[in-house]
Amino acid sequence: MATVAERVNVTTTAKKLTGSFPAGDVGQALLLQPLDGEVRLGGSDVTWATGYPLPQGKELGVTALEHMYAISQAGTVVVAVLRQMAAS
Repeated sequence: MATVAERVNVTTTAKKLTGSFPAGDVGQALLLQPLDGEVRLGGSDVTWATGYPLPQGKELGVTALEHMYAISQAGTVVVAVLRQMAAS
């Protein structure tokens, strides 16, 4: 299993936080932490009003079975993302 750590710049346009899902894998284990502002999480159509709130400095661990996106209310928020492919 490969583990990837990166910082993703999230703006007012939905930004994908997950990587590719190779054949045979069922998803990705993710640990997310906004470093300098709040983001909202959801699918590719996430909006500030409909997304799941993730405040600055809080961590969220999930297994994403589909691609996960984030959006900020204004400006750019840096999100620390640690992901590991979850094998089937």
